[in-house]
Amino acid sequence: MAARRVVVTGVGLVSPLAVGTEPTWRAVLAGRSGIAPITLFDASRYATRFAGEVNGFDPLQWLDKKDVKKCGRFIQLALAGTSIFSCLNILKPGAVAVTVYSPGRKSAIV
Repeated sequence: MAARRVVVTGVGLVSPLAVGTEPTWRAVLAGRSGIAPITLFDASRYATRFAGEVNGFDPLQWLDKKDVKKCGRFIQLALAGTSIFSCLNILKPGAVAVTVYSPGRKSAIV
């Protein structure tokens, strides 16, 4: 079987440090941690009560209200990441517009 090529053409980060590639990178360089007490659910019955949550995330910034209701949170985060990637490629000087590519060819790693 021949090896397939994979090309990473951009990164759209949605992380516990920040939403967006540049803000996340600035937080990494500043030495910030995204680990904090869990706030998205009651963790009192679990031994571990801290995690890397994506706080301050507004799915309506990335999705229509109807789509937000249909998607779980992890899908919302993944779609925001692909949207950030698409926006970054469009805004970069000299970048190839994302519309050249088939929408089915984008992916997100969760």
